[in-house]
Amino acid sequence: AGAVDISAELADPNIGAILWAGYSGMYGGLAAAETIYGVNNPSGRLTQTFYPDDFVSKVKMSNMHMHPDSATGFPGRTYRFYTGPTVLPFGHGLSYTSFQFNLTAIEAGDGD
Repeated sequence: AGAVDISAELADPNIGAILWAGYSGMYGGLAAAETIYGVNNPSGRLTQTFYPDDFVSKVKMSNMHMHPDSATGFPGRTYRFYTGPTVLPFGHGLSYTSFQFNLTAIEAGDGD
């Protein structure tokens, strides 16, 4: 059915982390356990947008339109078209490490 509104959990000072493990496959349990016990470095990005509760009242499950429609109040779907408030946006995530990268320019050669 999709992500649920976890606004209350995100605002709760007693909750220090949320581990979302959707679509994890046969090794999902092992990966979650290794993350909880510090065996691996969790990093990842959400594969979907977490919408606020009122999103479901604005979007009927049978309506497959993607683009917003101001005439009907339809807010749009997916990270590409929905412009309203989100609980967590598509691609949200973090890691407990530092990343460094450098962009390199490559000059066009003669095909060798």
